Amino acid sequence: MDDVWPNDLNDMQIRNCSSEEFFQQLGTKKIICFGAGTLLQESEYERYPLNKLEEHIEYMVDNDQKKIGALYNFAGHQFPIYSPDVLKKVNPQTHILMMTCMNYVQIYSQLKMMNIPEIDCYFYSAIC
Repeated sequence: MDDVWPNDLNDMQIRNCSSEEFFQQLGTKKIICFGAGTLLQESEYERYPLNKLEEHIEYMVDNDQKKIGALYNFAGHQFPIYSPDVLKKVNPQTHILMMTCMNYVQIYSQLKMMNIPEIDCYFYSAIC
């Protein structure tokens, strides 16, 4: 069952669903991952790829200035890491946001303050 948590400061929607539902909802959209730490690399997807998640990822965003401009390695692919500011120009018709970090509550608050467009947002830990 897909739960939606509306956001009163902008139209970003937190979605809660199973991994199977996630990939159905994803369709042809690309994934932007927020968090270029080890959570994604240490996941079950790395050992047992589910629907080839890495083929749906377009890029990563992270708050750590040392990571911005670097490449993130996951499942044999490399993804550029950008500042969260790029999210202000994201097209919600072509992208979704996946929180791939442990401090997702703080990141969610940050995104609310940034007034991100009406993009669907998923917590990686909840769908894997």
